Amino acid sequence: MPVHKGRCHCGDVRVEFATDTDTDRIAVRTCGCTFCQRTRPVYTSDPNGLVTYRHKPGALRTYRFGHESAEFVSCARCGVYLGAVTETSNGLRSVVNVAGALLKELAEKTATPMDFDDEDAETRNARRAKNWTPAQIEEIA
Repeated sequence: MPVHKGRCHCGDVRVEFATDTDTDRIAVRTCGCTFCQRTRPVYTSDPNGLVTYRHKPGALRTYRFGHESAEFVSCARCGVYLGAVTETSNGLRSVVNVAGALLKELAEKTATPMDFDDEDAETRNARRAKNWTPAQIEEIA
């Protein structure tokens, strides 16, 4: 399975987005929530892929807001926002911030705007379980 590799600015957190989907067919999107309006991420996911966050001890910082149903992952040292993770009925799932992780093969794609403000927590969690990428988080030396 091909892997798109990225990292935060300082390199303390690395991201691997593994997907069999051809790069030309990978969709990217933006979100209109208040957090995303401020950070300007561009997201992608593949429910058949795998996202791995590898971080040095103490380098991973998370933030919750709104429904508090996802953790927004950033580097504790340089502050770069890399994606979001949530525990679902299908296990840990993630959406990757292509811009933050600087996934070069996907960085120039045109993003589709999305609006999830009208979702309740149950609908949001079901969408994430279905559409977000299976994920794992590993601490490295």
